[in-house]
Amino acid sequence: MQIDWAALGFVLIVSLVLGAGTVAVFSAGIAAAARGQRVLPAASYLVCAAIAGYGIYLVAVH
Repeated sequence: MQIDWAALGFVLIVSLVLGAGTVAVFSAGIAAAARGQRVLPAASYLVCAAIAGYGIYLVAVH
């Protein structure tokens, strides 16, 4: 069995970028909630939930 190192590296980089992006969006939601806003935190949490759901879908299907 051959390992496609280029594909593995690509998947790793994409995972790291999406993980960092999810943390940034979630952190922005926490900061907005601390300032008393309501819409931005709800939207950021919804985006994080969508990203997590998509990740679970990819793992379950592939």
